[in-house]
Amino acid sequence: MLEWPVPGLPPNQWKFVPFADVGTAEEFVRVFLEIAGDLLGGTAIPEPRKQDAKNAIMNISMNGLTPAFMHLRNIRTSVGVDLPVLNRKQLYEDFVQDLWRSYKDLTQKAVKAMGSDIGFLYQTDANFEKGLSTFMGTDPRIAWHVLADSLRAQRRDWQNGLAEFRNNLEHGGKLSLETHSQYYEPEMAERLFAVVWQTIADILTVFICLNMWPMFGLRLATAEDRAGGWPNRYRCVILSHSQATDVL
Repeated sequence: MLEWPVPGLPPNQWKFVPFADVGTAEEFVRVFLEIAGDLLGGTAIPEPRKQDAKNAIMNISMNGLTPAFMHLRNIRTSVGVDLPVLNRKQLYEDFVQDLWRSYKDLTQKAVKAMGSDIGFLYQTDANFEKGLSTFMGTDPRIAWHVLADSLRAQRRDWQNGLAEFRNNLEHGGKLSLETHSQYYEPEMAERLFAVVWQTIADILTVFICLNMWPMFGLRLATAEDRAGGWPNRYRCVILSHSQATDVL
C-alpha cells in the first residue's frame, strides 16, 4: 500500500492505495524482500547506512523490476493480438528501458549504499577487468574465480547486446531490424527478465556477504533445502576457519 497525497489535506489524511497488482506470488518480489530483510539485517553495516541500503534494494524491486514486469505482462497478453506495429514495438521498448534501469542505475546505487562501487560492470572490457581485479581475493567467502567467469559470460551473452539496444533507444541511434529484432520477441523478453533479476539478486548478495561478520557466509539454497521446506533463495551459513572459502 502507498499513501497517495491529497491536495489540501495533511499527510495523516492521505489515502492508502495499492502500489501495484504485483505481489509475493512472483518469485522476484519474494527474493528482494528476502535480500532487503533477512540478509541485509545480518550485516555489520551501521545505521543509517543500513536503512539507506534497504531503501535502495527495495527501490530496485518496486520502481525498476515491478514496472518492467508489468510491461512483460502486457507483452504476454499481446501475443496473438492484432496490434499496430508502433504499439507492439512500444511494449518491448518500455520493458527494456525499465529492465536496464534496474540493472545499471538502481543496482549501482544499492551497492554504493553498502559501501562499494560496481560501475566497472557496465564499462569497456579493459575497465571491467581492471575494476574486477580490485575485488579478486579480498574475501575468502567469495568464489571470486567463479564470479569473474560468470560476469564475463553475462557480458558476452546478454549484457552488451542489451546495453547497445537500450542506448540506441535512449539516444536515437540506428536500430537495425536484422541486429535487434530479437528484442521484439516475447521469448527474449521472458529470458531477459529472468536472467536480469536473478543477476541483480546475486550481485547484491555478494556485497551483502562482504559486509557480514567473518564467521558468516551465504550460499544458494539447494534442491535438498527446497525438499526440506526451505522457502528462500539463499541460506546463511556459520563457518569454521577451515570452511571460510568459496561459499558464495
